[in-house]
This record gives sequence, C-alpha cells and structure tokens, in this order.
Amino acid sequence: MLEELDSIVKGLEDAEVYVSHVLEKTVEVEDNRIVGASAGETFAVALRVERDKRIGFAYSTASKERLRRVVEELYERAQKVAALSPRVDWWEGFPSSKCSQVPGLFSEEVANKDLDFLEYLLRDIIGKVPESFSLSASMSLGLNIWAIANTEGTQYEESVSDVSLGMALSKKEGGYMSKSVWDVSTSHSKVPLPEEMFERLLEEANMLKIRPERVRGERVVYLDPRAVSQLLEFLSVMFAADTIAKGESPLSDKINERVFSKLITLSDNPLLPGGPSSHGCDEEGVRGKPLVLVDNGVVKSILSDLYWGYRLGTGGGRGYRPNPFSPPSPSYTNLTLHAGSSKPEGIKVLGLTGLHTASSETGDMSVVLSPAFEDGRHVEATMSVNVLDLLNEKLLGVTSEGRWVGSTYVPGVIVRVELH
Repeated sequence: MLEELDSIVKGLEDAEVYVSHVLEKTVEVEDNRIVGASAGETFAVALRVERDKRIGFAYSTASKERLRRVVEELYERAQKVAALSPRVDWWEGFPSSKCSQVPGLFSEEVANKDLDFLEYLLRDIIGKVPESFSLSASMSLGLNIWAIANTEGTQYEESVSDVSLGMALSKKEGGYMSKSVWDVSTSHSKVPLPEEMFERLLEEANMLKIRPERVRGERVVYLDPRAVSQLLEFLSVMFAADTIAKGESPLSDKINERVFSKLITLSDNPLLPGGPSSHGCDEEGVRGKPLVLVDNGVVKSILSDLYWGYRLGTGGGRGYRPNPFSPPSPSYTNLTLHAGSSKPEGIKVLGLTGLHTASSETGDMSVVLSPAFEDGRHVEATMSVNVLDLLNEKLLGVTSEGRWVGSTYVPGVIVRVELH
C-alpha cells in the first residue's frame, strides 16, 4: 500500500495522505447471553493540504482498487476547503521524518483468529457464571494496516494486530442488580484468557451488595490500578496542547513548576516494544520519541500535535486520529505512572463513577467510589476533591507493583481524603 501511496503523493503539492484499512471481529455478552457477533471492514482515506497558511481537510471511504481516484477527488475537495479556511499563521508545514518500526505490534496468529474462536471462549465463560450473577463482556480482534505519506518525503506504513477483552460482573438479588466489578485486557500478540479474568472478578463480586454500606469522614483510600487508569485518562486532557493553548487547563502556566507530589513521575513512550499503543510514527508522520510529562512532581512536557505544537513552540509527535475520518489531535500513547515503594492500605476502590462530569479546566471532581471494599465489606462513598490536590498534599504513596489497564501502565495510589 505504501508504494502506491507514495507514487500518488508525488503528484500533489503541500499535501498529506493518511490511509487506514481496519478489519475487526467482535462478540458481545449481556446478562450471560451472547447478544451480538459481528465482523466489519473499513478502508478510509483522509487528506490535508496547505495553501497560503490555510489548511483544508477531506476524507472518504475507499478501497485498494479506487485509492488513486479517491485521493484525486479528496485533493480537489481539500483545496476548496482550504480556500475558505482562516489563516494559520503559525503553521510550519508538513514534517519530513524517517520513522522505524516498533517490534511486537503484529501477530499472524492473532490476526487470523475468527469469530467462532471468540464465541467459543465467551460461551465457555458463560457456562461458569453462577445463577446469582450477571456477566457482561466484549471481546474483539482487530487488524489495522495504516500508512501516511506527504509531499515532504515522509512515508510510513504499520500493521497492528489487537485482541481486547472487557468484562463486568454484577450480583443479582431480589430483582435488583448490584454495581459491577470490571477489568480489561489488551495485547498485540497473546489472546487473553477470559477464564483467568473471570475468576479474579468472581472473587471480588462475591463481596458485592445491592445496598453497600456508606462510609464518611477522613479516610485512607487505596485506588486500585483500574481506578488510577480512569484518573490518568482524566488527567491526560490537562496535558493536551490544545487545552493548554486555549487556557482551558490548570497546567497552562505551570511548565517547569512543581504541581504534583514528588512521588509522581509520569511518562509516555510510543516506542515501547509491544506496548498497547506503540507506533513508530504518529498519525501525521512525526517520528515518535519518549516524553517525561512529570518528573518527581515537576511538569516537564505536554502532548502536542503539529497544529498546536507549532503554535506553542513544542513541536509535534503526539498527533493521533480519534477515528480514520478525523484530523489529528493531541493524545497519549503508552501513558505510564512510575511505581513507588508503598504497600496497599485503606479502602480499596476499583472505579470512579461520575468522572465524566469532572472539569479538566479546573481539576475539580466529585465522584462516587464504586465499587469499593473495606475489610471484605462492600462500601460506597463520595469523594469531592481537586485532582491536583489529590496527587499532591493528599497523596500518601504509590505502590511498588503496577499493571496495564488499556493504554495506561498504573500502580496503585494511596491517598488520605474526606469522604461523604
């Protein structure tokens, strides 16, 4: 695909072409029943041009056979969009990069698994669910072959296989349903075993109650890696160059200042072999490099795509597309909270319900700690706090062991907070 794409791009001027060919198979389970099994394919093309500091963007579905014709059509359309777009005076052009492949992103074995294989694994688990529990799950296999080429000589192609498993388990009692315990797993090369995840969740789910006990007052709380991953997802928005540039992040004027506890070191490495979101290039052709976002509490770097990186003078390298039909925007790859030396203690929290209502502009959040457990009892509480305070003066420790949750590598975090 890359050879043809490079040939097509040579006939263009000040342009970038991105192609994504995705094949995905998914099986869904709800309340102990398979409710969906699907296989899909998407071949997408997105094109950007620059005309007198004006950016035009166009996209379409396509096929390998129609690639040249679709690019020609999008090129004309993008130029018309550019003519109507405002000037971006800080734009410095498309990059000229030489990128190298990251090992461990593709497995022929994973790519060749079929829907029947996924159904077999999940049906086996459904048969193990006790009568008083409800299982929801999703398991998918994906293959994404994507390529990018521009008129500055950048050309890169990458094949990525993915297998992911998500599972949630609730308890049923008297016609009511408890909150769920949950977990996720993803890999490029190894199919996760649903039975292992299910057994761990069943042990936790046995402690669930329909009406958990409410706890209040100042308490020591242990945020399990699953809860910490949710916290980092929220925190990552504050490091995005677009929110920084617009003044919509509490970190906008905090570069090189100590904002977090000295126990917090946060990094992002797209070149990690086999990493869940590793890439040799980002999705606008900038060569990947590791970043230290926070070093012993001091904010050091932000996540920038080209558009906002040019504006702030930070350059790009984290321009990724939410979907094949969208222009790049700032995003993390393999976000890592570095482990500490503490041991878990306090109320164990698996999830932060309501985090989607938190303000990334201020860091304020009010979330329900759910599910949570104290001495084997299912409890629940509300925590209203600023995330910067939570990871600074309220932080007691970071545990010595971590794990991957999606594209975040996270240990546990111990805090002292007021609950209500």
